[in-house]
Amino acid sequence: FNTIIYAVLVMHINIKHFYQMAHEKELVATKLHGQLMESKLQALKMQVNPHFLFNTLNVISVLVMKEETEKANETINRLSRFFRNSLEDKSGQWVTLEKELEHVNQYLSIEKVRFGNRIAIEKNIEAETLQTLIPSMLLQPIIENAMQHGLEENEGKGKLVICSKQDDTNLVISISDNGAGCDFESPEFKEGIGINNVKSRLRQLYQESHSFELMTNDDEG
Repeated sequence: FNTIIYAVLVMHINIKHFYQMAHEKELVATKLHGQLMESKLQALKMQVNPHFLFNTLNVISVLVMKEETEKANETINRLSRFFRNSLEDKSGQWVTLEKELEHVNQYLSIEKVRFGNRIAIEKNIEAETLQTLIPSMLLQPIIENAMQHGLEENEGKGKLVICSKQDDTNLVISISDNGAGCDFESPEFKEGIGINNVKSRLRQLYQESHSFELMTNDDEG
């Protein structure tokens, strides 16, 4: 009887020991997975700035060639402030929508130098969405696409609209323009670095719990 009790006790201790080992291994695996995801997200985030920098330097180059020195200098100064604020931002992967919109405003201030009064910017932001956490630098690549591939080719007065609203448990953000538009069904349509970057980050962070849609609106933008 004592032998049986001893065997049961040893078995119980071993099971508990193996359970602890399995739990520790699971924690290590989870931590490694988290670190891997974080480095993937960081790589995607770092991809945004060089792409934006390249496009802005092209703008400055065009302004210099047109001898619009004052506009070129102003764009350089605003670009410098944009990157200084980006480098000083220690918020990591997540920021409030309010903070993200401040970053977007810095970008739009650069674009306003180039477009001047040709572009009107409208924001319809529900107050209760401002403190919602979203992936940092998520909106700027989408807005950059709207400005460069939509409104840049528009000969008339351009308009960019940024909206946010709460829909049950979801945050809904829409960015629209009245620019050249695009045939998304065309075999020639190809998503660039900015849009691919946004979609990759959303997949990494939310898996199936998100949606991302590109569509033509009523204004054909």
